[in-house]
Amino acid sequence: MEINHYEFKFGEYGETLGVQINLRGFDVLRYSNISKGTAFTIEERRKLKLSGFLPPRVKTLEEQVRSSLKIVDEKKTDIEKFIYIRSLYDRNVVLAHAVIASDVPKFLPIIYTPTVGLACQLYSSIFRGANGIHFYPGNIDYADYILRNYTDQDIGIAVVTDNQGILGIGDQGAGGIPICLGKLMLYTQGAGIAPWHCLPVSLDVGTDNEELLNDPNYLGWRHKRLKGEEYDQFIDKFVKAFKKNFPRALCQWEDFSKQTAFTIRDRYLKEVISFNDDIQGTGSIALAGVLAAMKVKKEKMIDQIYLVHGAGAGGIGIAEQIQTELIELGMSDTDAAARIFTLDSKGVVTTDRDIEPYKVKFAKDPKTLAWMKSPEDNTLLNVIKNEKVTVKAITGLLLQVVPINKQENM
Repeated sequence: MEINHYEFKFGEYGETLGVQINLRGFDVLRYSNISKGTAFTIEERRKLKLSGFLPPRVKTLEEQVRSSLKIVDEKKTDIEKFIYIRSLYDRNVVLAHAVIASDVPKFLPIIYTPTVGLACQLYSSIFRGANGIHFYPGNIDYADYILRNYTDQDIGIAVVTDNQGILGIGDQGAGGIPICLGKLMLYTQGAGIAPWHCLPVSLDVGTDNEELLNDPNYLGWRHKRLKGEEYDQFIDKFVKAFKKNFPRALCQWEDFSKQTAFTIRDRYLKEVISFNDDIQGTGSIALAGVLAAMKVKKEKMIDQIYLVHGAGAGGIGIAEQIQTELIELGMSDTDAAARIFTLDSKGVVTTDRDIEPYKVKFAKDPKTLAWMKSPEDNTLLNVIKNEKVTVKAITGLLLQVVPINKQENM
């Protein structure tokens, strides 16, 4: 088969790649990373043996974008728009991203939250084509072989989920992979990472969602979730295969359940280049907000008292990042943790409660909270007033920094 040299550019300011393609004809059109559809020039059509396989008219990328935007605007619901963008991506990656880039504020809520949550719930019924890699107990022993034979070998980042803690809707079984797909589209739009360097991965260890298990259309592994040693072995097999095939790639853990998220993050900290977006990503953004506020107000982080309202993975992630910064500024682990209060649905997290291990680090000894005479005293307002909180972070909502000299008036 003839090998053609083809120069391919992603986006207006993207990287230009000179690649050797051993594809021709319809095979070129089927390969979404290089297919330009009707935008192939007459010369490109001749070189790539596409003559006769496309209508005569050559359209520019700008013309394609205008046509696609018209189609999007004709869709009545955001989930219909999501399906169209994903289908467009599956056949023409550059065009799909050009459409998104034409109006990023408009398309972000469609390709990611909130629409992606519904896409996860409807995954089996709106499935149009294969995306990424799906590991389950029936193929995890061949993870090395599967990753080695993945079409796009030059992987720079993978977004990996076990589908259990999807947004605020919980266990979605195999349906969690749209989260990975959407997050990687954000990496392309926001960080300029080319789509062919991205890998979405679903670790389908089963589901405890009875609605999915009873759904005849469900596409995932129809079993209860693996737990304990079986789950740990499954994850370990994936990590070893991933490290072997993509030793320099970043592995982002996405939407694992609360305790599992911390366990996996810590277990593989030195095994692969990895981070947990729900924990460290959320925490780093909140910390950036605090640092910016300190510059504006000309105050110091070590002088603040912090309150994180929400003690899930994101909340504890915020608390960890604040603690890390305080330690960098010279405070001890203990003193830094003492300045950070966390709240959940039961109030201030305290050591006398039966709490998940990941919450223990910032749990307070109730004996040190003199103002808490009874469980009824354990409220958001009371901790703000009595502990003289100056920085409040409400996970998923907002960050508020109160001037130290005005805190008494709250």
